[in-house]
Amino acid sequence: MRVQLGHAPDRPVQLLHSGTGPILVLCKGMRVSEDLVRRLDDLLRTYEPSDLPAPRMFRYADAASALGVSPQWLKVRVSKGQIPYHKVGTYVRFTAEDVDRIRATMQRGGDTE
Repeated sequence: MRVQLGHAPDRPVQLLHSGTGPILVLCKGMRVSEDLVRRLDDLLRTYEPSDLPAPRMFRYADAASALGVSPQWLKVRVSKGQIPYHKVGTYVRFTAEDVDRIRATMQRGGDTE
């Protein structure tokens, strides 16, 4: 979630959401008005973290083990864009949904060689 508040349109105050709660980012040199403080106080009072857990991300070895294939099998298919995956920075990760979709494709006759 990104909420713009404050008086500097080129440098907005940002309220970002992390897994543990909201984080306020103030730009250097920004003045904080009483109105801004009240608005932030209202936002934080009504803030409730999501009940949904963050999705678990699997590495190659974990996803390969769950699928009964080698990590190299996954790496080849990722490089060819043949299977779903996510990039987390420079790392390739798989969600449980990705693993389920890969498994379904394999059951429909996708190769496992």
